Amino acid sequence: MGENSLKEVEEYLANRDKLLEVTGEKSVKAAIASAKEQKITDGYDEIIANLKKEKDARIKVIHDEAEQEKSKLDAEIDSIGATFKDVDFKLKILNAQKEIEEKTATINVDTTKFSGYNNHQIIWLPDLFRDKYLHLVLCIAENDKPKNKYSLMVYGRCAFTPLMDLQTYYSGVNVNTGGVNPNVEQKILDAPTIEELKRYAEKHRAHIYSGFLQQYRATKEEYEETISKYKLTDFEAISTIREVADKEAPIVFTIKSYKSDATVRIYNKYYYSSDVEKNVLATDFKAPDNRPAWEKIKVDGVIYNRLCRVELMVITETGNTMFGDWWSTSIEETGLHGSLAEKRLFNKENWEENLTKTEAWLKETCKERYTKINWNPPQIVWVHPELLPKLTLPPFSL
Repeated sequence: MGENSLKEVEEYLANRDKLLEVTGEKSVKAAIASAKEQKITDGYDEIIANLKKEKDARIKVIHDEAEQEKSKLDAEIDSIGATFKDVDFKLKILNAQKEIEEKTATINVDTTKFSGYNNHQIIWLPDLFRDKYLHLVLCIAENDKPKNKYSLMVYGRCAFTPLMDLQTYYSGVNVNTGGVNPNVEQKILDAPTIEELKRYAEKHRAHIYSGFLQQYRATKEEYEETISKYKLTDFEAISTIREVADKEAPIVFTIKSYKSDATVRIYNKYYYSSDVEKNVLATDFKAPDNRPAWEKIKVDGVIYNRLCRVELMVITETGNTMFGDWWSTSIEETGLHGSLAEKRLFNKENWEENLTKTEAWLKETCKERYTKINWNPPQIVWVHPELLPKLTLPPFSL
Protein backbone atom coordinates (compact mmCIF):
# COMPACT_ATOMS: atom_id res chain seq x y z
CA MET A 1 0.00 0.00 0.00
CA GLY A 2 1.36 3.36 -0.97
CA GLU A 3 1.85 6.25 1.40
CA ASN A 4 -0.97 8.25 -0.21
CA SER A 5 -3.42 5.36 0.07
CA LEU A 6 -2.62 4.90 3.73
CA LYS A 7 -3.25 8.57 4.39
CA GLU A 8 -6.62 8.43 2.60
CA VAL A 9 -7.68 5.40 4.61
CA GLU A 10 -6.74 7.05 7.89
CA GLU A 11 -8.63 10.23 6.91
CA TYR A 12 -11.64 8.15 5.84
CA LEU A 13 -11.78 6.29 9.13
CA ALA A 14 -11.30 9.52 11.11
CA ASN A 15 -14.20 11.17 9.26
CA ARG A 16 -16.32 8.09 9.87
CA ASP A 17 -15.68 8.46 13.57
CA LYS A 18 -16.36 12.20 13.36
CA LEU A 19 -19.64 11.61 11.48
CA LEU A 20 -20.71 9.06 14.07
CA GLU A 21 -19.93 11.56 16.81
CA VAL A 22 -21.88 14.39 15.10
CA THR A 23 -24.91 12.26 14.20
CA GLY A 24 -24.94 10.87 17.72
CA GLU A 25 -24.77 14.40 19.13
CA LYS A 26 -27.63 15.40 16.84
CA SER A 27 -29.76 12.48 18.04
CA VAL A 28 -29.00 13.23 21.69
CA LYS A 29 -29.83 16.92 21.31
CA ALA A 30 -33.07 16.07 19.45
CA ALA A 31 -34.01 13.60 22.18
CA ILE A 32 -33.26 16.15 24.90
CA ALA A 33 -35.27 18.83 23.04
CA SER A 34 -38.17 16.40 22.63
CA ALA A 35 -37.99 15.53 26.32
CA LYS A 36 -38.03 19.23 27.22
CA GLU A 37 -41.02 19.79 24.92
CA GLN A 38 -42.81 16.81 26.42
CA LYS A 39 -42.12 18.04 29.92
CA ILE A 40 -43.57 21.43 29.04
CA THR A 41 -46.53 19.74 27.34
CA ASP A 42 -47.11 17.49 30.34
CA GLY A 43 -46.81 20.45 32.66
CA TYR A 44 -49.30 22.53 30.72
CA ASP A 45 -51.61 19.53 30.26
CA GLU A 46 -51.62 19.14 34.03
CA ILE A 47 -52.25 22.86 34.49
CA ILE A 48 -55.03 22.77 31.87
CA ALA A 49 -56.57 19.67 33.47
CA ASN A 50 -56.44 21.29 36.89
CA LEU A 51 -57.90 24.52 35.48
CA LYS A 52 -60.68 22.53 33.82
CA LYS A 53 -61.43 20.82 37.14
CA GLU A 54 -61.44 24.21 38.83
CA LYS A 55 -63.67 25.67 36.09
CA ASP A 56 -66.09 22.74 36.31
CA ALA A 57 -66.21 23.02 40.10
CA ARG A 58 -66.92 26.76 39.99
CA ILE A 59 -69.59 26.31 37.34
CA LYS A 60 -71.14 23.47 39.36
CA VAL A 61 -71.48 25.74 42.39
CA ILE A 62 -73.35 28.32 40.30
CA HIS A 63 -75.43 25.62 38.57
CA ASP A 64 -76.38 23.92 41.85
CA GLU A 65 -77.35 27.23 43.45
CA ALA A 66 -79.42 28.11 40.37
CA GLU A 67 -81.12 24.68 40.40
CA GLN A 68 -82.01 25.04 44.08
CA GLU A 69 -83.46 28.47 43.44
CA LYS A 70 -85.27 27.17 40.35
CA SER A 71 -86.80 24.33 42.37
CA LYS A 72 -88.08 26.78 44.98
CA LEU A 73 -89.54 29.04 42.29
CA ASP A 74 -91.07 26.07 40.43
CA ALA A 75 -92.77 24.97 43.65
CA GLU A 76 -94.10 28.49 44.17
CA ILE A 77 -95.27 28.66 40.55
CA ASP A 78 -97.08 25.32 40.91
CA SER A 79 -98.67 26.45 44.16
CA ILE A 80 -99.90 29.71 42.63
CA GLY A 81 -100.99 27.97 39.42
CA ALA A 82 -103.11 25.49 41.35
CA THR A 83 -105.25 28.36 42.62
CA PHE A 84 -106.23 29.25 39.04
CA LYS A 85 -107.42 25.82 37.88
CA ASP A 86 -110.83 25.86 39.53
CA VAL A 87 -111.76 29.31 38.25
CA ASP A 88 -110.24 28.65 34.83
CA PHE A 89 -112.38 25.52 34.41
CA LYS A 90 -115.50 27.40 35.50
CA LEU A 91 -114.75 30.03 32.87
CA LYS A 92 -114.18 27.30 30.30
CA ILE A 93 -117.58 25.83 31.16
CA LEU A 94 -119.40 29.15 30.99
CA ASN A 95 -117.76 30.08 27.69
CA ALA A 96 -118.69 26.68 26.23
CA GLN A 97 -122.22 26.51 27.69
CA LYS A 98 -124.02 27.68 24.55
CA GLU A 99 -122.07 25.30 22.32
CA ILE A 100 -122.67 22.37 24.68
CA GLU A 101 -126.42 22.97 24.96
CA GLU A 102 -126.68 23.22 21.18
CA LYS A 103 -124.87 19.88 20.81
CA THR A 104 -127.47 18.09 22.94
CA ALA A 105 -129.85 18.26 19.97
CA THR A 106 -127.50 16.05 17.93
CA ILE A 107 -126.34 13.72 20.69
CA ASN A 108 -128.27 10.71 19.39
CA VAL A 109 -126.23 7.90 17.83
CA ASP A 110 -128.50 6.63 15.04
CA THR A 111 -127.50 2.98 14.71
CA THR A 112 -129.70 2.53 11.63
CA LYS A 113 -127.13 4.51 9.65
CA PHE A 114 -124.30 2.11 10.51
CA SER A 115 -123.42 -0.69 8.12
CA GLY A 116 -120.74 -3.34 7.76
CA TYR A 117 -118.29 -3.06 4.90
CA ASN A 118 -118.72 -5.84 2.32
CA ASN A 119 -121.77 -7.21 4.16
CA HIS A 120 -119.88 -7.78 7.40
CA GLN A 121 -122.11 -8.25 10.43
CA ILE A 122 -122.95 -5.70 13.13
CA ILE A 123 -124.86 -7.04 16.15
CA TRP A 124 -126.34 -4.31 18.33
CA LEU A 125 -126.54 -4.78 22.09
CA PRO A 126 -128.53 -2.65 24.56
CA ASP A 127 -127.25 0.93 24.82
CA LEU A 128 -124.39 1.28 27.28
CA PHE A 129 -125.35 4.76 28.50
CA ARG A 130 -127.66 7.64 27.65
CA ASP A 131 -128.50 11.00 29.16
CA LYS A 132 -128.79 14.59 27.97
CA TYR A 133 -125.10 15.06 27.13
CA LEU A 134 -123.88 11.56 26.23
CA HIS A 135 -125.12 8.59 24.22
CA LEU A 136 -123.01 5.40 24.12
CA VAL A 137 -124.02 2.38 22.05
CA LEU A 138 -122.55 -1.11 22.22
CA CYS A 139 -122.13 -3.51 19.32
CA ILE A 140 -120.25 -6.52 18.05
CA ALA A 141 -118.58 -6.04 14.67
CA GLU A 142 -116.36 -8.13 12.43
CA ASN A 143 -112.69 -7.33 11.97
CA ASP A 144 -110.06 -8.78 9.65
CA LYS A 145 -108.24 -10.96 12.18
CA PRO A 146 -108.01 -14.68 11.32
CA LYS A 147 -108.85 -15.96 14.83
CA ASN A 148 -110.35 -13.31 17.14
CA LYS A 149 -112.41 -11.96 14.28
CA TYR A 150 -115.14 -10.21 16.30
CA SER A 151 -114.78 -6.99 18.30
CA LEU A 152 -116.90 -5.55 21.09
CA MET A 153 -117.16 -1.85 20.24
CA VAL A 154 -118.39 1.33 21.91
CA TYR A 155 -119.53 4.23 19.75
CA GLY A 156 -120.90 7.47 21.09
CA ARG A 157 -121.53 11.15 20.85
CA CYS A 158 -120.76 13.51 23.72
CA ALA A 159 -121.63 17.20 24.02
CA PHE A 160 -118.66 17.94 26.28
CA THR A 161 -116.11 18.23 23.46
CA PRO A 162 -114.87 21.62 24.77
CA LEU A 163 -114.35 20.17 28.26
CA MET A 164 -113.12 16.60 27.75
CA ASP A 165 -110.41 15.03 25.66
CA LEU A 166 -112.62 12.89 23.42
CA GLN A 167 -110.59 10.70 21.12
CA THR A 168 -111.42 8.12 18.52
CA TYR A 169 -108.95 5.39 17.63
CA TYR A 170 -108.61 3.25 14.53
CA SER A 171 -110.09 -0.05 15.66
CA GLY A 172 -109.70 -2.16 12.53
CA VAL A 173 -113.37 -3.18 12.41
CA ASN A 174 -115.38 -3.29 9.20
CA VAL A 175 -117.90 -0.62 10.18
CA ASN A 176 -119.19 2.32 8.19
CA THR A 177 -120.65 4.90 10.61
CA GLY A 178 -122.82 6.38 7.85
CA GLY A 179 -122.27 10.05 8.62
CA VAL A 180 -123.09 9.72 12.32
CA ASN A 181 -119.60 11.04 13.11
CA PRO A 182 -119.16 9.58 16.59
CA ASN A 183 -116.70 11.52 18.72
CA VAL A 184 -116.28 8.51 21.03
CA GLU A 185 -115.03 5.21 19.63
CA GLN A 186 -113.34 2.45 21.59
CA LYS A 187 -112.63 -1.23 21.06
CA ILE A 188 -113.27 -3.18 24.28
CA LEU A 189 -112.32 -6.76 23.40
CA ASP A 190 -111.64 -9.16 20.51
CA ALA A 191 -112.92 -12.76 20.60
CA PRO A 192 -113.41 -15.73 18.23
CA THR A 193 -117.22 -15.81 18.49
CA ILE A 194 -120.19 -13.49 18.82
CA GLU A 195 -121.60 -15.50 21.72
CA GLU A 196 -118.41 -15.10 23.72
CA LEU A 197 -118.58 -11.31 23.38
CA LYS A 198 -122.29 -11.30 24.26
CA ARG A 199 -121.56 -13.21 27.48
CA TYR A 200 -118.71 -10.85 28.30
CA ALA A 201 -120.88 -7.77 27.70
CA GLU A 202 -123.65 -9.12 29.90
CA LYS A 203 -121.33 -10.15 32.73
CA HIS A 204 -119.10 -7.05 32.74
CA ARG A 205 -121.57 -4.43 31.60
CA ALA A 206 -121.10 -2.30 34.73
CA HIS A 207 -117.35 -2.09 34.08
CA ILE A 208 -117.29 -1.53 30.32
CA TYR A 209 -115.69 1.85 29.54
CA SER A 210 -115.99 2.69 33.25
CA GLY A 211 -112.94 4.96 33.27
CA PHE A 212 -114.42 7.21 30.61
CA LEU A 213 -117.83 7.21 32.27
CA GLN A 214 -116.30 8.15 35.61
CA GLN A 215 -114.56 11.11 33.98
CA TYR A 216 -117.75 12.06 32.16
CA ARG A 217 -119.88 12.00 35.33
CA ALA A 218 -117.37 14.19 37.18
CA THR A 219 -117.34 16.67 34.28
CA LYS A 220 -121.12 16.66 34.07
CA GLU A 221 -121.47 17.27 37.81
CA GLU A 222 -119.07 20.23 37.66
CA TYR A 223 -120.77 21.56 34.52
CA GLU A 224 -124.28 21.48 35.98
CA GLU A 225 -123.14 22.94 39.29
CA THR A 226 -121.27 25.77 37.56
CA ILE A 227 -124.06 26.83 35.18
CA SER A 228 -126.56 26.75 38.06
CA LYS A 229 -124.46 28.98 40.32
CA TYR A 230 -122.54 31.32 38.02
CA LYS A 231 -122.78 33.57 34.99
CA LEU A 232 -119.93 34.91 32.88
CA THR A 233 -120.58 38.37 34.28
CA ASP A 234 -119.60 37.06 37.72
CA PHE A 235 -116.03 36.79 36.42
CA GLU A 236 -116.03 39.98 34.40
CA ALA A 237 -113.12 41.46 36.33
CA ILE A 238 -110.87 38.60 35.20
CA SER A 239 -111.57 39.32 31.54
CA THR A 240 -111.23 43.09 31.90
CA ILE A 241 -107.98 44.76 30.89
CA ARG A 242 -106.35 46.47 33.86
CA GLU A 243 -106.30 50.25 33.63
CA VAL A 244 -103.04 51.74 34.85
CA ALA A 245 -102.02 55.35 35.46
CA ASP A 246 -99.26 56.82 33.31
CA LYS A 247 -96.93 57.23 36.30
CA GLU A 248 -97.36 53.56 37.24
CA ALA A 249 -96.29 52.43 33.76
CA PRO A 250 -93.93 55.12 32.44
CA ILE A 251 -92.89 55.26 28.81
CA VAL A 252 -89.27 54.13 28.52
CA PHE A 253 -88.75 54.53 24.79
CA THR A 254 -90.46 54.59 21.44
CA ILE A 255 -89.18 52.42 18.63
CA LYS A 256 -89.66 52.77 14.90
CA SER A 257 -88.65 50.24 12.29
CA TYR A 258 -89.62 49.36 8.73
CA LYS A 259 -92.38 47.22 10.25
CA SER A 260 -94.19 49.69 12.45
CA ASP A 261 -93.97 52.04 15.42
CA ALA A 262 -94.36 51.13 19.07
CA THR A 263 -94.43 52.86 22.42
CA VAL A 264 -92.90 50.74 25.16
CA ARG A 265 -93.70 51.11 28.85
CA ILE A 266 -92.48 49.39 32.00
CA TYR A 267 -95.00 48.00 34.46
CA ASN A 268 -94.17 45.63 37.32
CA LYS A 269 -90.70 44.97 35.84
CA TYR A 270 -92.12 43.94 32.45
CA TYR A 271 -92.08 45.63 29.08
CA TYR A 272 -95.48 46.45 27.57
CA SER A 273 -95.74 47.45 23.92
CA SER A 274 -98.47 49.37 22.14
CA ASP A 275 -97.80 47.53 18.87
CA VAL A 276 -97.57 43.77 19.12
CA GLU A 277 -99.59 42.79 16.08
CA LYS A 278 -96.99 43.96 13.58
CA ASN A 279 -94.15 42.66 15.73
CA VAL A 280 -91.93 45.74 15.71
CA LEU A 281 -89.96 43.96 18.40
CA ALA A 282 -88.54 40.53 17.65
CA THR A 283 -89.90 39.05 20.87
CA ASP A 284 -91.95 35.88 20.60
CA PHE A 285 -95.55 36.17 21.80
CA LYS A 286 -99.12 35.20 21.00
CA ALA A 287 -101.20 37.28 18.63
CA PRO A 288 -103.00 40.09 20.53
CA ASP A 289 -106.49 38.69 19.95
CA ASN A 290 -105.51 35.42 21.62
CA ARG A 291 -103.88 36.98 24.66
CA PRO A 292 -105.88 37.03 27.91
CA ALA A 293 -106.74 40.33 29.56
CA TRP A 294 -104.18 39.88 32.34
CA GLU A 295 -101.40 40.03 29.75
CA LYS A 296 -102.46 43.55 28.81
CA ILE A 297 -102.73 46.96 30.42
CA LYS A 298 -104.56 50.09 29.33
CA VAL A 299 -102.98 53.51 29.78
CA ASP A 300 -104.87 56.63 28.70
CA GLY A 301 -107.16 54.51 26.55
CA VAL A 302 -104.32 52.72 24.72
CA ILE A 303 -103.86 48.96 25.12
CA TYR A 304 -100.35 47.65 25.73
CA ASN A 305 -99.39 43.97 25.47
CA ARG A 306 -96.90 42.39 27.82
CA LEU A 307 -93.57 41.34 26.32
CA CYS A 308 -90.90 40.12 28.76
CA ARG A 309 -89.01 41.02 31.91
CA VAL A 310 -86.82 44.06 31.40
CA GLU A 311 -83.72 42.06 32.39
CA LEU A 312 -84.31 39.64 29.51
CA MET A 313 -84.45 42.01 26.54
CA VAL A 314 -81.20 41.88 24.59
CA ILE A 315 -79.57 43.38 21.53
CA THR A 316 -79.15 40.92 18.66
CA GLU A 317 -77.31 41.13 15.37
CA THR A 318 -77.50 38.90 12.36
CA GLY A 319 -76.91 39.15 8.65
CA ASN A 320 -75.06 37.93 5.60
CA THR A 321 -72.12 39.98 4.38
CA MET A 322 -70.19 37.12 2.78
CA PHE A 323 -72.77 35.99 0.22
CA GLY A 324 -75.36 38.69 0.81
CA ASP A 325 -75.60 42.42 1.37
CA TRP A 326 -77.60 42.90 4.56
CA TRP A 327 -77.10 43.28 8.27
CA SER A 328 -79.71 43.54 11.00
CA THR A 329 -79.66 44.96 14.51
CA SER A 330 -82.73 44.40 16.68
CA ILE A 331 -83.90 43.67 20.19
CA GLU A 332 -85.59 40.52 21.41
CA GLU A 333 -86.14 38.34 24.44
CA THR A 334 -82.96 36.48 25.36
CA GLY A 335 -84.71 33.13 25.78
CA LEU A 336 -85.26 32.92 22.04
CA HIS A 337 -81.73 32.63 20.72
CA GLY A 338 -79.11 32.73 23.43
CA SER A 339 -77.83 33.62 26.83
CA LEU A 340 -77.51 36.94 28.58
CA ALA A 341 -74.31 39.00 28.43
CA GLU A 342 -73.33 42.38 29.87
CA LYS A 343 -73.00 44.13 26.51
CA ARG A 344 -76.06 42.45 25.00
CA LEU A 345 -78.51 43.58 27.68
CA PHE A 346 -80.76 46.21 26.14
CA ASN A 347 -80.27 49.66 27.63
CA LYS A 348 -79.33 53.08 26.26
CA GLU A 349 -75.60 52.75 26.89
CA ASN A 350 -75.26 49.31 25.30
CA TRP A 351 -77.56 50.17 22.39
CA GLU A 352 -75.64 53.29 21.40
CA GLU A 353 -72.27 51.58 21.87
CA ASN A 354 -73.44 48.69 19.73
CA LEU A 355 -74.64 50.99 16.93
CA THR A 356 -71.35 52.90 16.94
CA LYS A 357 -69.26 49.73 16.68
CA THR A 358 -71.48 48.16 14.03
CA GLU A 359 -71.47 51.31 11.94
CA ALA A 360 -67.66 51.48 12.07
CA TRP A 361 -67.33 47.79 11.22
CA LEU A 362 -69.72 48.08 8.26
CA LYS A 363 -67.90 51.17 6.99
CA GLU A 364 -64.59 49.31 7.07
CA THR A 365 -66.11 46.21 5.49
CA CYS A 366 -67.68 48.20 2.65
CA LYS A 367 -64.29 49.59 1.58
CA GLU A 368 -63.51 46.33 -0.17
CA ARG A 369 -67.01 45.71 -1.55
CA TYR A 370 -68.70 46.69 -4.78
CA THR A 371 -72.17 46.55 -3.22
CA LYS A 372 -73.26 48.44 -0.14
CA ILE A 373 -74.41 46.49 2.91
CA ASN A 374 -78.00 47.35 3.81
CA TRP A 375 -78.32 48.17 7.48
CA ASN A 376 -81.38 49.86 8.85
CA PRO A 377 -81.53 49.51 12.64
CA PRO A 378 -84.72 50.59 14.40
CA GLN A 379 -84.84 54.19 15.53
CA ILE A 380 -85.21 54.55 19.28
CA VAL A 381 -86.27 57.73 21.05
CA TRP A 382 -85.45 57.53 24.73
CA VAL A 383 -87.90 58.88 27.27
CA HIS A 384 -86.82 57.34 30.58
CA PRO A 385 -83.65 55.34 29.83
CA GLU A 386 -82.65 55.53 33.48
CA LEU A 387 -85.34 52.94 34.24
CA LEU A 388 -83.60 50.27 32.18
CA PRO A 389 -81.42 47.73 33.99
CA LYS A 390 -77.67 47.30 33.80
CA LEU A 391 -75.97 43.96 34.15
CA THR A 392 -72.71 43.73 36.09
CA LEU A 393 -71.32 40.23 36.27
CA PRO A 394 -68.49 39.36 38.70
CA PRO A 395 -65.08 39.87 37.03
CA PHE A 396 -63.26 36.72 36.03
CA SER A 397 -60.22 35.81 38.07
CA LEU A 398 -58.18 32.67 38.66
